[in-house]
Amino acid sequence: MTYDLWDSESGNIIGTFVTRDQALSVVREALSRHGVGYAETLLLGQEDSRGRTKAIARGKKLVQLARALESAESPRT
Repeated sequence: MTYDLWDSESGNIIGTFVTRDQALSVVREALSRHGVGYAETLLLGQEDSRGRTKAIARGKKLVQLARALESAESPRT
Protein backbone atom coordinates (compact mmCIF):
# COMPACT_ATOMS: atom_id res chain seq x y z
CA MET A 1 0.00 0.00 0.00
CA THR A 2 1.28 3.47 -0.87
CA TYR A 3 0.06 7.01 -0.41
CA ASP A 4 0.22 9.50 -3.27
CA LEU A 5 0.12 13.25 -2.87
CA TRP A 6 -1.14 15.16 -5.91
CA ASP A 7 -1.47 18.79 -6.92
CA SER A 8 -5.09 18.74 -8.06
CA GLU A 9 -4.76 21.96 -10.09
CA SER A 10 -1.85 20.82 -12.27
CA GLY A 11 -2.49 17.08 -12.08
CA ASN A 12 1.14 16.51 -11.09
CA ILE A 13 2.18 14.04 -8.45
CA ILE A 14 4.09 15.57 -5.54
CA GLY A 15 5.33 12.24 -4.21
CA THR A 16 4.62 8.67 -3.21
CA PHE A 17 4.99 7.65 0.42
CA VAL A 18 5.07 4.41 2.40
CA THR A 19 2.92 5.84 5.22
CA ARG A 20 0.09 8.31 5.48
CA ASP A 21 2.01 10.21 8.17
CA GLN A 22 4.93 10.78 5.77
CA ALA A 23 2.56 12.26 3.20
CA LEU A 24 0.87 14.44 5.81
CA SER A 25 4.24 15.77 6.96
CA VAL A 26 4.78 17.02 3.39
CA VAL A 27 1.38 18.73 3.56
CA ARG A 28 2.44 20.40 6.82
CA GLU A 29 5.66 21.56 5.16
CA ALA A 30 3.62 22.98 2.27
CA LEU A 31 1.44 24.82 4.80
CA SER A 32 4.52 26.28 6.45
CA ARG A 33 6.25 27.31 3.23
CA HIS A 34 3.39 28.26 0.92
CA GLY A 35 0.30 28.80 3.06
CA VAL A 36 -3.18 27.35 3.29
CA GLY A 37 -4.19 28.35 -0.24
CA TYR A 38 -1.53 26.16 -1.79
CA ALA A 39 -2.02 23.25 0.62
CA GLU A 40 -5.75 23.21 -0.18
CA THR A 41 -4.93 22.34 -3.81
CA LEU A 42 -3.44 19.02 -2.70
CA LEU A 43 -5.08 15.59 -2.77
CA LEU A 44 -4.00 12.54 -0.79
CA GLY A 45 -4.80 9.15 -2.29
CA GLN A 46 -4.11 5.57 -1.29
CA GLU A 47 -3.18 2.75 -3.68
CA ASP A 48 -3.58 -0.85 -2.56
CA SER A 49 -1.53 -3.88 -3.62
CA ARG A 50 -3.90 -4.50 -6.54
CA GLY A 51 -3.36 -1.02 -7.94
CA ARG A 52 -6.77 0.28 -6.91
CA THR A 53 -6.78 3.86 -5.72
CA LYS A 54 -9.08 5.88 -3.54
CA ALA A 55 -9.02 9.47 -2.38
CA ILE A 56 -8.44 9.94 1.33
CA ALA A 57 -8.71 13.71 1.59
CA ARG A 58 -8.32 16.90 -0.39
CA GLY A 59 -8.49 20.62 0.21
CA LYS A 60 -9.62 21.79 3.63
CA LYS A 61 -10.11 18.23 4.91
CA LEU A 62 -6.51 17.37 4.02
CA VAL A 63 -5.23 20.48 5.79
CA GLN A 64 -7.25 19.50 8.88
CA LEU A 65 -5.77 15.98 8.82
CA ALA A 66 -2.24 17.36 8.56
CA ARG A 67 -2.81 19.77 11.42
CA ALA A 68 -4.42 17.06 13.57
CA LEU A 69 -1.36 14.85 13.10
CA GLU A 70 0.89 17.76 14.03
CA SER A 71 -1.11 18.32 17.23
CA ALA A 72 -0.92 14.62 18.09
CA GLU A 73 2.87 14.62 17.59
CA SER A 74 3.51 17.78 19.62
CA PRO A 75 4.98 17.07 23.04
CA ARG A 76 2.73 17.89 25.98
CA THR A 77 4.10 20.33 28.54
